[in-house]
Amino acid sequence: MRTKRILSIGLALGLSAAVGRAGESFTRGDCNADGSIVRGTLCEIADAIFLLNYLFADGADPPCIEACNANADPRVDIGDAVYLLSYCFAGGPAPPSPFPACGETAAGRDCARFSWCPEGCAPQDARGVGPCDMIIGIFWNGLRCRYESGCTCEGKDCDKGYDSLDACYRDHAACRSVCDPMDVRGVGDCEMILGWYWDGRTCQALSGCSCEGRDCDRLAAGPDECAAMVFGCPLPCAAMDAQPVGPCALFLGYVWDGKKCQGMSGCSCEGKDCGGIFQSLPACEAAYRDCK
Repeated sequence: MRTKRILSIGLALGLSAAVGRAGESFTRGDCNADGSIVRGTLCEIADAIFLLNYLFADGADPPCIEACNANADPRVDIGDAVYLLSYCFAGGPAPPSPFPACGETAAGRDCARFSWCPEGCAPQDARGVGPCDMIIGIFWNGLRCRYESGCTCEGKDCDKGYDSLDACYRDHAACRSVCDPMDVRGVGDCEMILGWYWDGRTCQALSGCSCEGRDCDRLAAGPDECAAMVFGCPLPCAAMDAQPVGPCALFLGYVWDGKKCQGMSGCSCEGKDCGGIFQSLPACEAAYRDCK
């Protein structure tokens, strides 16, 4: 029976007995390797069913056994299916890293590279060490580019840091990141503010009776928290959706028209990007410097 194989699976994971190459990419929890997690569907019952069929019903072998190890313990067993179902439907903890971004297998683990994991999307191995405030570089952590500070750098990728956030995000344009527009929708006719979300260009307030979408658990408490969450994210080069309304001469700020930043005056602003109007020309030009 397939259940007799669980012990050998546990030994392979715990003792690195399987023959495999280090550095092969996978996403924890994506047992059937369909790429759903990388593409944004963080919770699929199909992965738990695939694992149960493999363990108990002579189902197909997983493309990457380590991806089925949802709770990251030394064994692949029914506990991993329970862990996934608890996360999906009972508010349980999310699978440990690498999740939801792609990550690399440990040395000796057998795992065919996920076709859904673009090259270079795994987190960079670089950490700041020591109490210094010195910036040692900008590195990709699997979901975003972030500054790393310390007295020295530790990790195999210390020499692969970036000098700017723009350069880091350009190199990871194919990777899923916090800069992608959030999948959230306000449901119901309530006027309650549920939180703030990133629409790909600006932070917006979400209102309704409840939230629907895969990113509802990422809503920020306020505009400042939302801005901090997406700090450094590159902006799309398409023109901002912000138009002046009324004959007033009130200066509203600077907007990007698709080619340049220009001042805008009126009585009020209309459009979904009004919340992202810049108060200075240098700030607008800096945000869109890569679009020219």
